[in-house]
Amino acid sequence: MTDTEYQLIQCPNGHDLQAAKTDLHKRLACPVCEIHFVPAEANNAIAPATPPVEMPYGAADLALGRPEYPGTTEPLRYLWLFSFAVIFALNLVSYFSKNALVTPGQTPAPMFALIGCSFGIAVIAACIVQLMWIYRIHADAQKFGNYSTIPAWAALAVSLIPFVNLIWTAVVMKLLSNFADQQGRSSSENRTAIKSARGITTSLVVLSVVWIGLTGVFSYQSFGIRAEAVKNVKAQGDVNANSPEFQRAVMKESQALTPKWMTATGGIVPLIAGITYFFAIRRLVDALYPALGTPSRE
Repeated sequence: MTDTEYQLIQCPNGHDLQAAKTDLHKRLACPVCEIHFVPAEANNAIAPATPPVEMPYGAADLALGRPEYPGTTEPLRYLWLFSFAVIFALNLVSYFSKNALVTPGQTPAPMFALIGCSFGIAVIAACIVQLMWIYRIHADAQKFGNYSTIPAWAALAVSLIPFVNLIWTAVVMKLLSNFADQQGRSSSENRTAIKSARGITTSLVVLSVVWIGLTGVFSYQSFGIRAEAVKNVKAQGDVNANSPEFQRAVMKESQALTPKWMTATGGIVPLIAGITYFFAIRRLVDALYPALGTPSRE
């Protein structure tokens, strides 16, 4: 059936098609003969005298191909989930034990050393995969959807800046979910995915701002706590500030002076942010790629 938003045209080989009026100056592909042409420039791209009852649509995405879902999505989700879970676990141990394992003359238990090494490897891997993922989704949005708000190179470059990248990642994901919502080819069945993506990316932006704010507060508080710890240790008679024993005693005293709410918040907020990010990655991909012409996942 004809549609008021579409123009009846013919490809250069005479096949009857419908094309969106907004695409008449774009390079389209005929789904019958696969010829590429621009309707506004094609001499034979005229409206048929008798419109057929049904006809295929000439679509711009056919001329470029269709994007595939990024293969880095799932590894990225689980690498970050593991990393945030370790942060929460270590803060939980610190909350209940006040880091009693770190005392003068002792070294951390092998289990904690192993967890620390695993955490470091997971974070490095997650950062690398995230840079690949951020660039890929922006490049696909540019190529297949004419997305121009944030270029792929800019999305990648700012993601390299420490701390700033926490809020930046959330913001660019929010912008992409808005873009998916604005795409004309978004089907009715994809509306639920888009609505979910917009909601969870908004939550991610809020959480990232809260996390950065708390990091600043904690850093400021830590200076005062350490100064008080040094004063207390010196008052106990150990004034050799360069000795390992003195440094360990200051660390233990600092941990004892740290309020429990700081330790608890330092573990809970990253965990909530990590879980939100875990779901936001998948929600965004499931909303964006169908809007770019990729079939929806089952």
